[in-house]
Amino acid sequence: MCLNCHLENKNQTSKFAQSLINYEESAHGMAILRGNQKAAVCVDCHGVHKLQRASVPTSKINHYNIPDLCGKCHTELTDEDMKSIHGRALKKGSKDSPNCTYCHSE
Repeated sequence: MCLNCHLENKNQTSKFAQSLINYEESAHGMAILRGNQKAAVCVDCHGVHKLQRASVPTSKINHYNIPDLCGKCHTELTDEDMKSIHGRALKKGSKDSPNCTYCHSE
């Protein structure tokens, strides 16, 4: 879907080629390739048109917002993690505290 708009030229090379490779190698990408139509795709995490860099505090993929994003599908795991020392530190604003993607990538 994303490539319908994000193609670099007529030769079908993507501006986001490495991102797509990384996605296909991720747990979500592999699930899609195995036929799981419920696995997360680009827009599930990044949104559709109000895309923001991770450095923007209101970005869905900002360091502090990742647990809320992952928690939309992975409720129990996120709840458990947010009770851990890492989750509590993240809630307190610790920039160094790992979030979901620190260990699990996308």
